[in-house]
Amino acid sequence: MLTFVCISLHILYIMMIRLQEIKGWLKKRNNLIVLSGIIIGTAGGFMYYYFIGCRTGSCPITSSPWLSMLWGATVGYLIFDMFRKKNTPIIKDEDNRA
Repeated sequence: MLTFVCISLHILYIMMIRLQEIKGWLKKRNNLIVLSGIIIGTAGGFMYYYFIGCRTGSCPITSSPWLSMLWGATVGYLIFDMFRKKNTPIIKDEDNRA
């Protein structure tokens, strides 16, 4: 019984550390923009399947809600990635001036 409690507390501790890492990752603006693009794209893909999708099942993408959501998430990521701030290196010339 004591071993079970120790293992449970250890797992809980690891989960709390991972949760803090995820919160730190989400606080970065670039990651939040990409994540919101994926979520909005997934919702858009499902709405496309629900309102427009293929009724006969012969359409390879829109016949399944999972494929529509996957394509929507991909498109959402690609669109929102355009607004992400890119890190560009500073090129210095021979005199070490920027």
